[in-house]
Amino acid sequence: PELRQAPEFRHFVLRHRRYLFTVLAIYRYSLGRWRESRIVRTGFCLAQHVDDVLDGDRDVGEDPERYVRGLLEDSRSALVQYVRKELRDLGAEDLLLRLFDLLLFDCRRVTQRLRLTAEELREHHRRTFLYSLDLTLIACRAEVRASDADGLIDALAWCSPMRDLEEDWNKGLIN
Repeated sequence: PELRQAPEFRHFVLRHRRYLFTVLAIYRYSLGRWRESRIVRTGFCLAQHVDDVLDGDRDVGEDPERYVRGLLEDSRSALVQYVRKELRDLGAEDLLLRLFDLLLFDCRRVTQRLRLTAEELREHHRRTFLYSLDLTLIACRAEVRASDADGLIDALAWCSPMRDLEEDWNKGLIN
């Protein structure tokens, strides 16, 4: 499948209005550095698309895990190829793949009704946001890394599951 930014961003915003702020912030950041910030826009687009598919928020007409693995392994999508190449050049492709492994695990947690201990769950959420923030900082060519913002990682790892608690519970994702 070919992923394109504008239709993907539209889908995100229509799915939940909180993405409007994110999309506007990404575009605001891109002003004056459109070419250099392309990886920020495309990277977010890809990561959110994968997350939506694996969370069941986006029907792709096939098994979500198979779809995502196919998207990443045998991609004919120019957007996916671009993101992987740019992150490889920045030395961060492995972070993207680790993030997607965590998202794939969340998908299996739902389908297999897996339960984690409180500590395992805390660490799982922490790594998810550590990789996400690191990828964002690297794409923005920032000098700091997620490890420099432990408090922010902890806050994100708590806020996101709490915000989505009822929605996740209804899907079978026990957080």
